[in-house]
Amino acid sequence: MQTSSKQLANGLMFISSWTPPHRVENLRKLFKRVKRVADKRAIVFESEIGKPVKVVVSKRSAGAFRDYATDTYVRYECPVTLTHGPLTESGWSPLAVLAPMERGVINTPVIVNNMPDADEGDLLTYVPKTWNGYCDHCETTRNRKQTVLVRSDAGEVRQVGSNCLFEYTGIDPEILVRFYNYYATIQCTSDQEYSAWESGWVPSKQYPLYDFLVILGRWLGVKNQYPRGAGRVVFDSYLSEDNTKLISKGRDNRNQPLWVHDLADNSVGKLFAEEALNMLQMVEPRNSFDYNLKTVFETGIVVNKTAGYAGAIWTKWFNLTEKGVLDTVFGRNQPATQETTESHPGEHVGGLGERIEFEATVLRIKTTDGGMWGPTTLVTMEDANENLIITWTTGKVPRSGSKITARGTVKKHGEYQNVKQTQVSRLWFKVI
Repeated sequence: MQTSSKQLANGLMFISSWTPPHRVENLRKLFKRVKRVADKRAIVFESEIGKPVKVVVSKRSAGAFRDYATDTYVRYECPVTLTHGPLTESGWSPLAVLAPMERGVINTPVIVNNMPDADEGDLLTYVPKTWNGYCDHCETTRNRKQTVLVRSDAGEVRQVGSNCLFEYTGIDPEILVRFYNYYATIQCTSDQEYSAWESGWVPSKQYPLYDFLVILGRWLGVKNQYPRGAGRVVFDSYLSEDNTKLISKGRDNRNQPLWVHDLADNSVGKLFAEEALNMLQMVEPRNSFDYNLKTVFETGIVVNKTAGYAGAIWTKWFNLTEKGVLDTVFGRNQPATQETTESHPGEHVGGLGERIEFEATVLRIKTTDGGMWGPTTLVTMEDANENLIITWTTGKVPRSGSKITARGTVKKHGEYQNVKQTQVSRLWFKVI
Protein backbone atom coordinates (compact mmCIF):
# COMPACT_ATOMS: atom_id res chain seq x y z
CA MET A 1 0.00 0.00 0.00
CA GLN A 2 1.54 3.28 -1.10
CA THR A 3 0.82 6.82 0.07
CA SER A 4 -1.12 8.78 -2.52
CA SER A 5 -2.75 12.19 -2.56
CA LYS A 6 -5.41 13.76 -4.76
CA GLN A 7 -6.76 17.27 -5.05
CA LEU A 8 -10.56 17.14 -4.98
CA ALA A 9 -12.78 19.43 -7.03
CA ASN A 10 -14.05 21.30 -3.97
CA GLY A 11 -10.52 22.32 -3.00
CA LEU A 12 -10.05 19.62 -0.39
CA MET A 13 -7.02 17.34 -0.27
CA PHE A 14 -7.55 13.58 -0.03
CA ILE A 15 -4.65 11.43 1.22
CA SER A 16 -4.61 7.64 1.33
CA SER A 17 -1.86 5.79 3.19
CA TRP A 18 -1.22 3.15 5.88
CA THR A 19 0.32 2.78 9.31
CA PRO A 20 1.60 -0.21 11.35
CA PRO A 21 -0.91 -1.40 13.98
CA HIS A 22 1.36 -0.45 16.89
CA ARG A 23 1.23 3.25 15.84
CA VAL A 24 -2.54 3.52 15.54
CA GLU A 25 -3.26 4.82 19.03
CA ASN A 26 -0.71 7.66 18.90
CA LEU A 27 -1.88 8.57 15.42
CA ARG A 28 -5.48 8.83 16.56
CA LYS A 29 -4.44 11.19 19.36
CA LEU A 30 -2.53 13.37 16.89
CA PHE A 31 -5.45 13.54 14.45
CA LYS A 32 -7.78 14.40 17.31
CA ARG A 33 -5.63 17.39 18.30
CA VAL A 34 -5.41 18.67 14.73
CA LYS A 35 -9.17 18.29 14.22
CA ARG A 36 -9.89 20.23 17.40
CA VAL A 37 -7.92 23.19 16.06
CA ALA A 38 -9.33 22.81 12.54
CA ASP A 39 -12.92 22.83 13.84
CA LYS A 40 -12.33 26.13 15.65
CA ARG A 41 -11.22 27.65 12.34
CA ALA A 42 -14.02 26.00 10.33
CA ILE A 43 -11.52 23.93 8.33
CA VAL A 44 -12.57 20.52 7.08
CA PHE A 45 -10.47 17.76 8.65
CA GLU A 46 -11.72 14.17 8.57
CA SER A 47 -9.64 11.06 9.22
CA GLU A 48 -10.26 7.34 9.35
CA ILE A 49 -7.98 4.49 10.45
CA GLY A 50 -9.12 1.02 9.44
CA LYS A 51 -8.57 -2.39 11.01
CA PRO A 52 -5.33 -4.30 10.22
CA VAL A 53 -5.27 -6.16 6.92
CA LYS A 54 -2.71 -8.71 5.80
CA VAL A 55 -0.83 -7.59 2.67
CA VAL A 56 1.69 -9.56 0.61
CA VAL A 57 5.05 -7.74 0.50
CA SER A 58 8.67 -8.50 -0.27
CA LYS A 59 10.83 -10.35 2.25
CA ARG A 60 12.80 -7.23 3.19
CA SER A 61 9.84 -4.90 3.61
CA ALA A 62 9.24 -3.24 6.95
CA GLY A 63 7.43 -5.51 9.40
CA ALA A 64 7.32 -8.47 7.00
CA PHE A 65 7.01 -12.03 8.26
CA ARG A 66 6.57 -15.33 6.50
CA ASP A 67 3.09 -16.78 5.98
CA TYR A 68 3.78 -20.51 5.93
CA ALA A 69 0.33 -21.39 4.62
CA THR A 70 0.97 -19.56 1.33
CA ASP A 71 4.79 -19.46 1.47
CA THR A 72 4.77 -15.67 1.00
CA TYR A 73 5.90 -12.72 3.09
CA VAL A 74 3.17 -10.53 4.52
CA ARG A 75 2.68 -7.73 6.98
CA TYR A 76 -0.27 -6.09 8.71
CA GLU A 77 -1.26 -2.60 7.58
CA CYS A 78 -3.97 -0.30 8.91
CA PRO A 79 -5.36 1.82 6.06
CA VAL A 80 -5.40 5.55 6.76
CA THR A 81 -7.42 8.17 4.88
CA LEU A 82 -7.37 11.94 5.39
CA THR A 83 -9.54 14.64 3.90
CA HIS A 84 -8.65 18.19 4.83
CA GLY A 85 -8.97 21.74 3.64
CA PRO A 86 -6.12 24.29 3.46
CA LEU A 87 -4.39 24.49 6.82
CA THR A 88 -3.11 28.01 6.15
CA GLU A 89 -4.69 31.45 6.52
CA SER A 90 -2.17 33.61 4.75
CA GLY A 91 -1.80 31.79 1.43
CA TRP A 92 1.29 29.83 2.49
CA SER A 93 1.47 26.04 2.20
CA PRO A 94 4.12 23.65 3.60
CA LEU A 95 6.48 21.94 1.17
CA ALA A 96 8.80 19.89 3.39
CA VAL A 97 10.28 19.43 6.84
CA LEU A 98 14.07 19.80 6.94
CA ALA A 99 16.24 18.22 9.63
CA PRO A 100 19.98 17.70 10.17
CA MET A 101 21.32 14.20 9.60
CA GLU A 102 23.47 14.48 12.73
CA ARG A 103 22.45 17.14 15.18
CA GLY A 104 25.28 19.24 16.56
CA VAL A 105 27.70 18.24 13.79
CA ILE A 106 29.13 21.03 11.62
CA ASN A 107 28.30 20.84 7.90
CA THR A 108 26.01 17.84 8.39
CA PRO A 109 23.78 16.97 5.40
CA VAL A 110 20.10 17.91 5.39
CA ILE A 111 17.29 15.34 5.44
CA VAL A 112 14.24 16.36 3.41
CA ASN A 113 10.81 15.00 4.33
CA ASN A 114 8.49 16.40 1.71
CA MET A 115 4.71 16.61 2.13
CA PRO A 116 2.76 14.11 -0.02
CA ASP A 117 0.22 16.80 -0.95
CA ALA A 118 2.88 19.38 -1.86
CA ASP A 119 3.89 20.23 -5.42
CA GLU A 120 7.62 19.53 -5.28
CA GLY A 121 8.57 21.41 -8.42
CA ASP A 122 12.06 22.80 -7.86
CA LEU A 123 11.91 22.04 -4.14
CA LEU A 124 15.53 20.85 -3.89
CA THR A 125 16.85 24.19 -5.12
CA TYR A 126 15.66 25.74 -1.84
CA VAL A 127 17.27 23.12 0.40
CA PRO A 128 20.60 24.28 1.87
CA LYS A 129 23.65 22.18 1.01
CA THR A 130 24.40 21.71 4.70
CA TRP A 131 22.30 22.27 7.78
CA ASN A 132 22.19 25.90 8.93
CA GLY A 133 19.09 26.18 11.15
CA TYR A 134 18.23 29.55 9.55
CA CYS A 135 14.73 31.11 9.67
CA ASP A 136 13.80 33.55 6.92
CA HIS A 137 10.98 35.00 9.02
CA CYS A 138 12.91 36.10 12.12
CA GLU A 139 16.23 36.14 10.23
CA THR A 140 18.10 34.22 12.90
CA THR A 141 20.36 31.17 12.88
CA ARG A 142 20.42 28.86 15.87
CA ASN A 143 20.58 25.20 16.88
CA ARG A 144 17.15 24.15 15.64
CA LYS A 145 15.99 20.54 15.47
CA GLN A 146 14.15 21.18 12.22
CA THR A 147 12.72 23.83 9.93
CA VAL A 148 9.83 23.89 7.45
CA LEU A 149 9.88 25.06 3.84
CA VAL A 150 6.71 27.00 2.99
CA ARG A 151 5.56 28.43 -0.35
CA SER A 152 3.21 31.35 -0.96
CA ASP A 153 0.53 31.54 -3.65
CA ALA A 154 2.90 33.86 -5.56
CA GLY A 155 5.61 31.14 -5.60
CA GLU A 156 7.92 32.55 -2.93
CA VAL A 157 9.64 29.88 -0.79
CA ARG A 158 10.88 30.46 2.73
CA GLN A 159 12.60 28.36 5.37
CA VAL A 160 11.02 29.01 8.76
CA GLY A 161 11.51 27.65 12.26
CA SER A 162 8.72 25.87 14.11
CA ASN A 163 8.08 28.85 16.41
CA CYS A 164 7.52 31.11 13.41
CA LEU A 165 5.37 28.58 11.61
CA PHE A 166 2.27 29.93 13.38
CA GLU A 167 2.59 33.16 11.35
CA TYR A 168 2.07 31.14 8.16
CA THR A 169 -0.52 28.58 9.25
CA GLY A 170 -2.45 29.82 12.27
CA ILE A 171 -2.12 26.39 13.95
CA ASP A 172 -0.02 25.50 16.97
CA PRO A 173 3.47 24.84 15.48
CA GLU A 174 4.08 21.77 17.66
CA ILE A 175 0.90 20.09 16.44
CA LEU A 176 1.50 21.04 12.82
CA VAL A 177 5.13 19.88 12.75
CA ARG A 178 4.12 16.54 14.27
CA PHE A 179 1.37 16.29 11.68
CA TYR A 180 3.81 17.02 8.85
CA ASN A 181 6.42 14.65 10.26
CA TYR A 182 3.83 11.90 10.25
CA TYR A 183 4.01 11.85 6.45
CA ALA A 184 7.76 11.40 6.60
CA THR A 185 7.55 8.31 8.82
CA ILE A 186 4.36 6.64 7.66
CA GLN A 187 5.97 5.09 4.60
CA CYS A 188 8.40 2.15 4.76
CA THR A 189 8.75 1.00 1.18
CA SER A 190 12.48 0.45 0.85
CA ASP A 191 13.42 -3.20 0.44
CA GLN A 192 16.87 -2.39 1.82
CA GLU A 193 15.50 -0.99 5.08
CA TYR A 194 14.86 -4.39 6.66
CA SER A 195 17.39 -6.96 5.51
CA ALA A 196 18.07 -10.18 7.38
CA TRP A 197 20.54 -10.34 10.27
CA GLU A 198 22.69 -12.79 8.37
CA SER A 199 23.58 -10.02 5.90
CA GLY A 200 25.23 -7.97 8.64
CA TRP A 201 22.26 -5.74 9.47
CA VAL A 202 22.38 -4.32 13.00
CA PRO A 203 18.79 -3.44 14.00
CA SER A 204 18.03 -0.27 15.89
CA LYS A 205 14.41 0.49 16.80
CA GLN A 206 12.32 -2.13 15.02
CA TYR A 207 13.04 -5.79 14.38
CA PRO A 208 11.20 -8.06 11.96
CA LEU A 209 9.59 -10.68 14.21
CA TYR A 210 10.82 -13.64 12.15
CA ASP A 211 14.48 -12.52 12.30
CA PHE A 212 14.10 -11.81 16.02
CA LEU A 213 12.77 -15.32 16.69
CA VAL A 214 15.55 -16.93 14.64
CA ILE A 215 18.19 -15.31 16.86
CA LEU A 216 16.21 -16.05 20.01
CA GLY A 217 15.90 -19.72 19.02
CA ARG A 218 19.60 -20.00 18.19
CA TRP A 219 20.59 -18.56 21.57
CA LEU A 220 18.10 -20.49 23.75
CA GLY A 221 18.80 -23.62 21.71
CA VAL A 222 22.27 -23.57 23.26
CA LYS A 223 21.20 -22.35 26.72
CA ASN A 224 18.16 -24.67 26.75
CA GLN A 225 16.37 -22.61 29.37
CA TYR A 226 14.68 -19.24 29.48
CA PRO A 227 16.59 -16.54 31.39
CA ARG A 228 14.65 -13.58 32.66
CA GLY A 229 14.67 -10.69 30.20
CA ALA A 230 15.72 -12.82 27.21
CA GLY A 231 13.81 -10.57 24.82
CA ARG A 232 15.69 -7.50 26.02
CA VAL A 233 18.99 -9.35 25.66
CA VAL A 234 18.29 -10.05 21.97
CA PHE A 235 16.92 -6.53 21.43
CA ASP A 236 20.09 -4.94 22.85
CA SER A 237 22.53 -7.18 20.96
CA TYR A 238 24.03 -7.71 17.53
CA LEU A 239 25.60 -10.62 15.65
CA SER A 240 29.33 -11.23 15.40
CA GLU A 241 30.91 -11.08 11.95
CA ASP A 242 31.17 -14.87 11.76
CA ASN A 243 27.47 -15.20 12.68
CA THR A 244 28.16 -17.50 15.66
CA LYS A 245 27.81 -15.20 18.69
CA LEU A 246 25.34 -12.70 20.10
CA ILE A 247 27.15 -9.62 21.42
CA SER A 248 25.83 -6.92 23.74
CA LYS A 249 25.60 -3.37 22.42
CA GLY A 250 26.35 -2.13 25.95
CA ARG A 251 29.94 -1.73 27.13
CA ASP A 252 31.61 -1.95 30.53
CA ASN A 253 34.25 0.40 31.94
CA ARG A 254 36.94 -1.45 29.92
CA ASN A 255 34.92 -0.92 26.73
CA GLN A 256 34.18 -4.65 26.51
CA PRO A 257 30.73 -6.06 25.66
CA LEU A 258 28.54 -6.72 28.69
CA TRP A 259 27.83 -10.23 27.41
CA VAL A 260 28.74 -12.60 24.60
CA HIS A 261 26.51 -15.66 24.01
CA ASP A 262 27.15 -18.63 21.76
CA LEU A 263 24.52 -19.38 19.10
CA ALA A 264 23.35 -22.68 17.67
CA ASP A 265 23.28 -23.36 13.94
CA ASN A 266 21.00 -21.13 11.88
CA SER A 267 18.72 -24.08 11.05
CA VAL A 268 17.87 -24.45 14.76
CA GLY A 269 16.67 -20.85 14.93
CA LYS A 270 14.67 -21.11 11.73
CA LEU A 271 12.94 -24.28 12.91
CA PHE A 272 11.95 -22.56 16.16
CA ALA A 273 10.79 -19.39 14.37
CA GLU A 274 8.61 -21.35 11.95
CA GLU A 275 7.00 -23.41 14.71
CA ALA A 276 6.52 -20.36 16.95
CA LEU A 277 4.80 -18.35 14.20
CA ASN A 278 2.55 -21.27 13.32
CA MET A 279 1.76 -21.65 17.03
CA LEU A 280 0.86 -17.96 17.37
CA GLN A 281 -1.34 -18.21 14.31
CA MET A 282 -3.46 -20.80 16.15
CA VAL A 283 -3.43 -19.19 19.63
CA GLU A 284 -6.79 -17.91 20.83
CA PRO A 285 -6.04 -15.39 23.61
CA ARG A 286 -7.54 -16.37 26.96
CA ASN A 287 -5.54 -14.03 29.15
CA SER A 288 -3.52 -10.82 28.89
CA PHE A 289 -0.27 -12.72 28.31
CA ASP A 290 -1.60 -14.58 25.27
CA TYR A 291 -3.22 -11.37 24.05
CA ASN A 292 0.12 -9.54 24.11
CA LEU A 293 1.86 -12.41 22.32
CA LYS A 294 -0.85 -12.34 19.67
CA THR A 295 -0.44 -8.57 19.33
CA VAL A 296 3.30 -8.95 18.70
CA PHE A 297 2.54 -11.62 16.10
CA GLU A 298 -0.08 -9.54 14.30
CA THR A 299 2.14 -6.47 14.06
CA GLY A 300 4.98 -8.60 12.68
CA ILE A 301 7.69 -6.46 14.28
CA VAL A 302 9.39 -6.11 17.68
CA VAL A 303 9.86 -2.66 19.23
CA ASN A 304 11.24 -1.51 22.55
CA LYS A 305 7.96 -1.94 24.44
CA THR A 306 7.26 -5.42 23.07
CA ALA A 307 10.74 -6.98 23.28
CA GLY A 308 9.89 -8.73 26.56
CA TYR A 309 6.76 -10.31 25.11
CA ALA A 310 8.62 -11.33 21.96
CA GLY A 311 11.16 -13.15 24.11
CA ALA A 312 8.36 -14.81 26.09
CA ILE A 313 7.13 -16.47 22.89
CA TRP A 314 9.85 -19.07 23.60
CA THR A 315 8.27 -19.96 26.96
CA LYS A 316 4.86 -20.40 25.34
CA TRP A 317 6.39 -22.63 22.66
CA PHE A 318 8.46 -24.55 25.22
CA ASN A 319 5.51 -25.22 27.53
CA LEU A 320 3.27 -26.43 24.69
CA THR A 321 6.13 -28.59 23.42
CA GLU A 322 6.67 -30.23 26.80
CA LYS A 323 2.94 -30.91 27.15
CA GLY A 324 3.05 -32.65 23.78
CA VAL A 325 0.55 -30.22 22.22
CA LEU A 326 2.87 -29.10 19.43
CA ASP A 327 4.10 -32.65 18.87
CA THR A 328 0.52 -33.63 18.10
CA VAL A 329 -0.13 -30.57 15.92
CA PHE A 330 3.08 -30.91 13.91
CA GLY A 331 3.12 -34.72 13.95
CA ARG A 332 6.59 -35.12 15.45
CA ASN A 333 8.16 -37.16 18.26
CA GLN A 334 5.25 -39.59 18.21
CA PRO A 335 5.89 -42.86 20.08
CA ALA A 336 6.91 -45.73 17.84
CA THR A 337 4.71 -48.19 19.74
CA GLN A 338 1.47 -47.84 21.63
CA GLU A 339 1.29 -48.42 25.37
CA THR A 340 0.60 -52.03 26.38
CA THR A 341 -0.11 -53.89 29.59
CA GLU A 342 3.23 -55.71 29.33
CA SER A 343 5.80 -54.92 32.01
CA HIS A 344 8.72 -52.71 31.11
CA PRO A 345 11.87 -54.78 30.46
CA GLY A 346 14.27 -52.28 32.03
CA GLU A 347 16.57 -52.99 34.98
CA HIS A 348 18.45 -50.87 37.50
CA VAL A 349 21.75 -49.43 36.29
CA GLY A 350 25.04 -49.22 38.22
CA GLY A 351 25.66 -49.33 41.94
CA LEU A 352 24.77 -46.68 44.50
CA GLY A 353 27.35 -43.89 44.44
CA GLU A 354 28.83 -45.10 41.14
CA ARG A 355 29.54 -42.58 38.40
CA ILE A 356 28.03 -44.06 35.21
CA GLU A 357 28.20 -43.02 31.57
CA PHE A 358 25.42 -43.83 29.13
CA GLU A 359 23.69 -42.86 25.88
CA ALA A 360 19.95 -42.27 26.10
CA THR A 361 16.86 -40.79 24.51
CA VAL A 362 15.06 -38.10 26.51
CA LEU A 363 11.49 -39.34 26.84
CA ARG A 364 10.01 -36.34 28.61
CA ILE A 365 10.77 -33.49 30.97
CA LYS A 366 8.49 -31.91 33.56
CA THR A 367 9.15 -28.66 35.41
CA THR A 368 7.60 -27.82 38.78
CA ASP A 369 7.53 -24.34 40.30
CA GLY A 370 8.71 -23.40 43.77
CA GLY A 371 11.53 -24.61 45.93
CA MET A 372 14.37 -22.65 47.49
CA TRP A 373 16.46 -23.07 44.31
CA GLY A 374 13.69 -22.06 41.91
CA PRO A 375 11.91 -24.27 39.32
CA THR A 376 12.98 -27.93 39.39
CA THR A 377 12.85 -30.22 36.35
CA LEU A 378 12.35 -33.98 36.22
CA VAL A 379 14.14 -35.52 33.21
CA THR A 380 13.16 -39.07 32.19
CA MET A 381 15.57 -40.93 29.88
CA GLU A 382 15.81 -44.38 28.35
CA ASP A 383 19.13 -46.00 27.44
CA ALA A 384 19.84 -48.47 24.61
CA ASN A 385 18.79 -51.41 26.84
CA GLU A 386 15.43 -49.76 27.66
CA ASN A 387 16.51 -48.98 31.21
CA LEU A 388 14.80 -45.90 32.66
CA ILE A 389 17.07 -43.27 34.17
CA ILE A 390 15.73 -40.12 35.85
CA THR A 391 17.21 -37.02 37.42
CA TRP A 392 15.92 -33.92 39.21
CA THR A 393 17.78 -30.73 38.30
CA THR A 394 17.53 -26.95 38.55
CA GLY A 395 20.11 -26.41 35.83
CA LYS A 396 20.37 -26.95 32.12
CA VAL A 397 18.16 -29.72 30.72
CA PRO A 398 18.08 -31.52 27.35
CA ARG A 399 15.16 -31.11 24.99
CA SER A 400 12.42 -33.73 24.95
CA GLY A 401 13.02 -36.26 22.17
CA SER A 402 16.74 -35.53 21.87
CA LYS A 403 19.47 -38.17 21.99
CA ILE A 404 22.29 -37.52 24.46
CA THR A 405 25.47 -38.97 25.86
CA ALA A 406 25.51 -38.39 29.61
CA ARG A 407 27.20 -39.02 32.94
CA GLY A 408 25.63 -39.14 36.36
CA THR A 409 26.11 -40.49 39.89
CA VAL A 410 23.68 -43.24 40.90
CA LYS A 411 21.68 -41.88 43.83
CA LYS A 412 18.78 -44.30 44.17
CA HIS A 413 17.25 -47.50 42.76
CA GLY A 414 13.46 -47.52 42.83
CA GLU A 415 10.22 -48.31 41.07
CA TYR A 416 7.38 -46.20 39.73
CA GLN A 417 4.14 -47.84 38.62
CA ASN A 418 5.89 -51.22 38.73
CA VAL A 419 8.67 -50.03 36.41
CA LYS A 420 12.27 -50.09 37.64
CA GLN A 421 14.13 -46.79 37.35
CA THR A 422 17.52 -45.44 38.36
CA GLN A 423 17.82 -41.94 39.79
CA VAL A 424 21.11 -40.13 39.15
CA SER A 425 22.47 -36.81 40.37
CA ARG A 426 24.99 -34.27 39.00
CA LEU A 427 23.90 -35.04 35.44
CA TRP A 428 26.25 -33.94 32.66
CA PHE A 429 25.08 -34.37 29.09
CA LYS A 430 25.88 -33.55 25.50
CA VAL A 431 23.40 -33.70 22.66
CA ILE A 432 24.35 -36.21 19.96
